[in-house]
Amino acid sequence: MSAKLSLVAVLLCACSLAPPTPEEQVPVGNAFGEARSVIVAGTSSADLPATRTQLGTNGRVCNTCHGSTIGWGPNPEDDQARFDLIPGVHRHSFDEGQVASNAQATTNDQLDPLFRPNDGTGAPSADVSTPAARSSSYALLLSRALIRIGLPVPVGAEYELTAIDDPYGHATVGELSLFRRTLPMTNLRFETTVMWDGRATVPGDLDASLRRQAIDATLTHAQATQPPTDEVTGRIVSEELDSVFAQRLDARAGDLADGAQGGPLPLFDLQSGFYAEMNAFPGPDPRGVAFNPDVFALYAGWASSADQNRAAIARGEAIFDRRTFQVSGVSGFNDVLGQSTVTATCGSCHNTPGVGTSSQGLLCDLGLAAPSRRPSDVPLYTFTNLQTHEQRVVTDPGQGLITGKWEHIGRFKVPGLRGLATHPPYFHDGSAASIADVVEYVDSRFAIQLTPDEKDDLVAFLAAL
Repeated sequence: MSAKLSLVAVLLCACSLAPPTPEEQVPVGNAFGEARSVIVAGTSSADLPATRTQLGTNGRVCNTCHGSTIGWGPNPEDDQARFDLIPGVHRHSFDEGQVASNAQATTNDQLDPLFRPNDGTGAPSADVSTPAARSSSYALLLSRALIRIGLPVPVGAEYELTAIDDPYGHATVGELSLFRRTLPMTNLRFETTVMWDGRATVPGDLDASLRRQAIDATLTHAQATQPPTDEVTGRIVSEELDSVFAQRLDARAGDLADGAQGGPLPLFDLQSGFYAEMNAFPGPDPRGVAFNPDVFALYAGWASSADQNRAAIARGEAIFDRRTFQVSGVSGFNDVLGQSTVTATCGSCHNTPGVGTSSQGLLCDLGLAAPSRRPSDVPLYTFTNLQTHEQRVVTDPGQGLITGKWEHIGRFKVPGLRGLATHPPYFHDGSAASIADVVEYVDSRFAIQLTPDEKDDLVAFLAAL
């Protein structure tokens, strides 16, 4: 991320969507160019927004992890930059001449509020007393922007936890340690599932879902002693719903709105037309609309462009929309459809038009938590089915730890794709360092057999979202 771009601060204020007049905000640099936010114009207020109000006890606010200048969600580059700052000097207020060694910090409280041992270290008891100890203890946050989530095995679960291999010695049946990426706090009007494991989701009620998430985050991540009031929670949700975020400029193809429909302004206009289960696969959706595989039609105007970089993005969009492959063995997809093998496209799961979320609220098991993919710095858990005695070994049980259902182990939400270039690494556990790694995994998992050129085109397209 460009240091100059990422140091610019923007105040996101509470606002009403009447009238929904868009206003572009400052750019956020990334490896492929730059992204931008759009919020509702004319909403500045002298009052401190709820997302910048300290509601807990450890110095954090919502924007500690979800600032607009970092694309509404943390990434390793930004985390490292904040870790290296003079103690007590925050990212949104420092100039480059103030950068200094962390050796000047004497206590953890002098670090940026992002760095707190309740969820930023391998275990809450981790040693953060010296610069070297802090670098080691916050390694997952610094290398893959992973936050520790502590959750218990639910009462009445269809399984029991029979083995724990935790390199930090903290995880128990009462509190598993799960290390996950923080989802961006933007484009939320298109969501039907809140949180990777869906634990904050109130089916059919996005406002209630986001309120639940805000309360949970305040109590756990901000370590509040009591939940925020209904008024404050409502303000947080209102502010969360005020922005969209998308890639605006491509370093090689240029302006993504030049003869095309890329960028955040067209995305802003899509909000009013979204409804749950729209463009459902295999369809029709609740309004009787048949599934349209052309989930994205942003770059059709570039299909015959003489600019090969623009043509590549258009070809990648066509691959995403139209290349079919066979999907089998995916819990949350094949079993839900009642078909052992399904002919699908990328948009079958990422089916919200122009956005790529799952409008159906799908949570699927793509094998991402399999023990074969386990890095040595995260725990491994063995679960045993109480009825069949079958075992599952995973790094993270996902939705299964929320519902207690055996078939839900290893399922995670289908994330949205807009602004993707700003949010590496990818998947719930940050196990894919780049968009190219995501494409490689999906190509291998479903035997799509993309050629090297097709993979490059698909990467170019996904980076242009």
